[in-house]
Amino acid sequence: MALDRANKVFWRGVPEDLQQRAKSCAVDLAVEWLTPGELQKLDAYARGEGGLTESDVQRMDHDVSARMGGSTGVQAKMEQTCPDTVRDIKAWRAANPA
Repeated sequence: MALDRANKVFWRGVPEDLQQRAKSCAVDLAVEWLTPGELQKLDAYARGEGGLTESDVQRMDHDVSARMGGSTGVQAKMEQTCPDTVRDIKAWRAANPA
């Protein structure tokens, strides 16, 4: 719940198309760092064959983030993989301070 609230605050006011670009980039990056077991669980869930609890999802999110080097590592990888999206997010934030 706290993560969901923080996510809503982080994206407040950000145009939907920019949110989607950033989230798509993040998902593409995360898939590269999932273990075979995690991929299997997510695949089964996507097909409606297995349930994932919020705890399961939070654990996977934490584990993938740790494998990527934490928030600093995730940001660095996003900058390498999706430089236009990161540039546009920074520009939007600069033009729309909180």
